[in-house]
Amino acid sequence: MIPEDYNSDREKLLFPEYGRHIQNMVKGLSTIEDKEERTRQAYVVIDVMGNLNSHLRDTHDFKHKLWDHIFILSEFKLDVFSPFTIPTEEELFPSPQKIEYPKANFGYKQYGINIRRVISIIKEKESSEVKDELIADILKFMKFKSYEYNQEFPSNEVVISHFKAFYRDEIEIDDNILASAKIDIKRKPTNSHTQRRDGVRPQQRSTSSYGASSSTSNRSEERRVGKEC
Repeated sequence: MIPEDYNSDREKLLFPEYGRHIQNMVKGLSTIEDKEERTRQAYVVIDVMGNLNSHLRDTHDFKHKLWDHIFILSEFKLDVFSPFTIPTEEELFPSPQKIEYPKANFGYKQYGINIRRVISIIKEKESSEVKDELIADILKFMKFKSYEYNQEFPSNEVVISHFKAFYRDEIEIDDNILASAKIDIKRKPTNSHTQRRDGVRPQQRSTSSYGASSSTSNRSEERRVGKEC
């Protein structure tokens, strides 16, 4: 009985373009005790690998890449006299640098984390009029972002109270300015099912069409009566 031999049971191919035979040949190099003989056989394997990818011979550092591949196939355990610097696994496959997730104590997610950074712009302004305009713009922005998050517009008092909670300790705020800030956002008119693009309601259009059809039938009746007379 022929023993079953499936690819799923075999060792994973590191470079499918070279095939399993090349991978087994590289594994066999490590069994050669003499380093000079092992190096000579490694050159033979390199030539075979180059023949399998002859279309890449004109690429830059073609031989260097082949030697890197043979070290990868040997799991960086092959000890030979290489014409190039023997790479390490850390050099060819460096571990990605861990990116720390920004952590911040932020209580109002609907406004976004960047709303705190906008405050630095107000600090840099010396003119009180410019500051008042920026504060009004920020209040409008907060109201709009709250609508995106909650699908409803908050009252001006709520937005102003949140603004104070954010920046009371960082910016001197005049309550009169906040109270008088125009932060009313115009709501977009909803499309009515009865309003058409040309401004004519369906009921009006049907009535006018009925009147036109009635006048046409009256003229036809007058011509028929005239002919009979």
